[in-house]
Amino acid sequence: MQVKKKIYMAVTADKYELPLFIADHLNDLAKEFHTTRNSVITCICNKTNGRKSGVKFLKEEIWWDETDEIVYNTILPKRKTKYSGHSEHTFSTPIF
Repeated sequence: MQVKKKIYMAVTADKYELPLFIADHLNDLAKEFHTTRNSVITCICNKTNGRKSGVKFLKEEIWWDETDEIVYNTILPKRKTKYSGHSEHTFSTPIF
C-alpha cells in the first residue's frame, strides 16, 4: 500500500539545488544545521532562497510504499561542506 510521506531537505542555494541533507523530521534537519525547528519552518513557508547562508530548506511530498525501508548508507565517509562562508560543518547524507 502506498502512502503520502513528507520529507525535509536542505539543498545548496544555487541553480542546481544539490541535496546536502534529507530528513524525515524537521527536528533532525534543524539539529544538523544548528538552528531551531521554527527557523526551518519559516524558511520553508516563506520560500527563502538561502543565498545568505548557502542553504535552502524544502519540504517535498512523495509516495512511499510501506513495504520499502529507507537504507542509510553508513559506508561512505562523511563529507565536509562549506556554507555561510565562515565555517565547515560535516553532514552525513542518507541515501535512498
